[in-house]
Amino acid sequence: MTALRVAIVGFGKIARDQHVPAIAATDGVTLAAVASRNARLPDVPHFTTLEELLRDGPPIDAIGLCTPPQVRRAQAAPMPSCSAGAGPSNRFKIDHG
Repeated sequence: MTALRVAIVGFGKIARDQHVPAIAATDGVTLAAVASRNARLPDVPHFTTLEELLRDGPPIDAIGLCTPPQVRRAQAAPMPSCSAGAGPSNRFKIDHG
């Protein structure tokens, strides 16, 4: 089974303290990239913006928007969406290869 590749956008305290440990503790899920102006994680590809991540980043299956609520809606608006309960065959995918 291929791991679910997750990117985190906005790498503040909650992302570091809650999201990263949850991803690390979940079988079949891997942290593929981080997009943040101010923080990075060693050994994980880093991008300064969501746009840069989507344009130049590694293939990802899901994005965790860990940014302030005031900007999340605008960040999510251009994203492809999938229905609740979508299985691996129709999951949101960005593949640059």
